[in-house]
Amino acid sequence: NGHVGLVVGSGPYSASSSVCSAAAHAGKIKRAAGGKIRFRVIRRLRSYTASQSYGIQSRASGPDAETGIVFP
Repeated sequence: NGHVGLVVGSGPYSASSSVCSAAAHAGKIKRAAGGKIRFRVIRRLRSYTASQSYGIQSRASGPDAETGIVFP
């Protein structure tokens, strides 16, 4: 039942996001169990969209980091 950190975007995510929290938002791991994840670093986007997913609310933002992340 891990702490939810900052999540910016809805996939892709800003690299300013907590990787574990973003992975839980994407449904790749469960907050209660954790686990191993794979992610890929991408170029930053002009904007990131907010959404609610798996009980986690992400934030919208402009390009707040130099890169982004996606979960394959």
